[in-house]
Amino acid sequence: MQRLRLESLSVFGAPPVAFVRLGADLGCNFVTLARTRANGELGGYPDYSLYSPDLRRELKAVLRDGAVEMPLADGFFIIPERDIRSFDQERDLFCDQPARRFRTLRPLARNAHA
Repeated sequence: MQRLRLESLSVFGAPPVAFVRLGADLGCNFVTLARTRANGELGGYPDYSLYSPDLRRELKAVLRDGAVEMPLADGFFIIPERDIRSFDQERDLFCDQPARRFRTLRPLARNAHA
């Protein structure tokens, strides 16, 4: 069995439902989504937000119908000035989809390569 994953950045911010359908059409078993479209992404797609209950319902249905899973959620940037608990709402959004893991990023310390 192929285990292919399509990353949201590779489709330049396409809306989640269209993105999941594309992944299913390409034979991908997995997709990775972010909670919103990243600022400055190419592609000319409209902004979206998984805070929309309608979008979450439609996304769940297309994941189920396309036999595609979302094992990884993107968009969690850990910085010293931000309390990790501030991600509680975003975490709950992805757990509702359901995502099994969260990709977190943190900036490199200044002079890390000096």
